[in-house]
Amino acid sequence: MGVRGLQNFVKQYGISKLMNDLLDTKNGRLKIGIDISYYIYKWQGDVERILDFIRKLQGNGHRVLLAFDGKAEDGKMWEAQRRRTVRDQELKAADAILQYLEKEELKGDERFLLEKKAEEHQKKGWSLTRDVRQALKERLFVEKIPMVKAQGEADGFLAAASSCGDLDLVISGDMDLLAMGAKVLWTPLENGLEFREYNREYLLQELSLSDWQFRSMCAICFTESSEEQNKFDVRQAYHSIRVFRSLTQIQAKYPHWLQVWPDETHIFYRSVDKVEPWIREDQMHIYNAYLECLPMPYT
Repeated sequence: MGVRGLQNFVKQYGISKLMNDLLDTKNGRLKIGIDISYYIYKWQGDVERILDFIRKLQGNGHRVLLAFDGKAEDGKMWEAQRRRTVRDQELKAADAILQYLEKEELKGDERFLLEKKAEEHQKKGWSLTRDVRQALKERLFVEKIPMVKAQGEADGFLAAASSCGDLDLVISGDMDLLAMGAKVLWTPLENGLEFREYNREYLLQELSLSDWQFRSMCAICFTESSEEQNKFDVRQAYHSIRVFRSLTQIQAKYPHWLQVWPDETHIFYRSVDKVEPWIREDQMHIYNAYLECLPMPYT
């Protein structure tokens, strides 16, 4: 879902990182939380490729914890449906191209380009099925790789685990983690093995915003409780917060700016001081075992 425009807005405050940076022994052994859904979609359920990535991290002494999404919150159900619609459209576009190629006797570059276009649409239209998810989990189970399921989407759980200091860094393609309180976020780029590192404390210092002001800036760029997208650019949000210092003052002075104003129930305002509200209750014993370096209870 993400805060629209946030990644480009804060890009200058990030640091480029490579897989080799994670494998550099001078960085010590790290506790790394991974939003595994990113790699499942990025590599389209390629279990061996996912396992190879995890093994490389573990082989370097890092302790990896995979986080799976739980059930989407009611306010986000419409977004899940929107994503399904987009994927369906991509698959239809791929089918249309393939049907055209069956009818027309194209050769050379023209056919090659259309075949590549169809392949791109198919990749964008790929979806995670129950069977693919279950096969991956079963393999992770056999390999004894720590994994937990979040109460809702994995970003809240990972942000809380990072904020509490239980994780040294989080790898996720979701910039919401920065808004929610993750201390160190690595966003994968390109093939998933190049990254952009964001340190939240440094970022807030450079933006001259308090924690609450940064959360407010992000909240008015996207309101999860409404299907209507607020047409509020992240730069407008930033400068408004800098001038008026609080969301309350902005709303009082310019109530027409947003169709829906966030309140204290907004996900970006929820506490990340502890992980319990963000993880399924039946997963806590697995999480505690991970923290205490004990064998996974399910292995």
